[in-house]
Amino acid sequence: EGAQREMMSERDLSAEELRNKYMRESDLVRRLREELFEKSRMMKSMFQRMDIDGSTSISYSELQHGLERAGVRVSEEQAMLILARFDRDGDGKLDYNEFMRLLQNASDIYVHDTGVAGVNQ
Repeated sequence: EGAQREMMSERDLSAEELRNKYMRESDLVRRLREELFEKSRMMKSMFQRMDIDGSTSISYSELQHGLERAGVRVSEEQAMLILARFDRDGDGKLDYNEFMRLLQNASDIYVHDTGVAGVNQ
């Protein structure tokens, strides 16, 4: 319904107004792509920094160490819960896709003001 209304309102626009509208939309899409690319690049860099041994996966100890370096204190149990929640293939490590899922679903993990992390059950 909203798309139909949008198309009908576009018929009332002059060629100049229509061109300006699409230029604004095109610019918005371009900026969105740039922002997503930058965030993806930052997440890849974070993954590589946490993957200390270069194995292309993050082990339990690398996860715990990486969180501590980021100022997030976790108990062994909490680190294991985080790993278990996002380790989809059950190999005891986080590959890049699993790590991305962890970052994208950060609402599953909370960090208290004191820097102590937990996992929402």
